[in-house]
Amino acid sequence: MSYFRSSRLWPRFTFHLTFAAAVCGALCSSSLAQIAATLSISDLTEGAVTCTSSDSSVIGCSSLGPERTVIRAKAPSPGATIVKFNWFTPSGTTLDGGLHLYVAESPGSQDISDSFAKSGGGMKGDTFFNVDFSSSDGRTCPPTGCDISEVFGPIAAFEVQWSDNSFYNVDFTSDIDSGAPEPPGLLLLGTGVLSVGVAIRRRFARQLRVPGCSGTSFI
Repeated sequence: MSYFRSSRLWPRFTFHLTFAAAVCGALCSSSLAQIAATLSISDLTEGAVTCTSSDSSVIGCSSLGPERTVIRAKAPSPGATIVKFNWFTPSGTTLDGGLHLYVAESPGSQDISDSFAKSGGGMKGDTFFNVDFSSSDGRTCPPTGCDISEVFGPIAAFEVQWSDNSFYNVDFTSDIDSGAPEPPGLLLLGTGVLSVGVAIRRRFARQLRVPGCSGTSFI
């Protein structure tokens, strides 16, 4: 070994060994366990908020009462920390975008329908985050306006990127007013349709009466 070190081959050997170690380190770091977890919140049922997690071992919800829940998440792997916490907005994402996300009832509305608020962690370097979700908020948008508006279907709320290249995505489906008639409205609509149908039937009955056969029709 001492002869090998003293030979001209030693510098080349150490160079190749160092290069191999660097490549191995890069490959090993890129092969760390990565998690892409998704949490979906729904408040379609009046008075209740439900959560569905693709990986409840790292992200889930705890009820805070009617129309409220808290999202609790921890690091996807030992030592992993938050790199970015992005609130989603129509214009894109905002890095570490503050503490709140306000959802307006409709485009241009100043009434808050839903809101998200960081209640613990969630900043760069943290190993966890808690975010409170509140439906039927009842407040008004801040002077700068709400961040997003209710739409049909799932709405992207925020994304969290971790130092081990894992990602958590949170979306929600709100109880947006679809414009569908309420039950009393459906009853009135059904009554109106029935009345129109009866009127049309009587009209055709009169037209199809056979001459000379009073009171007799094909209907």
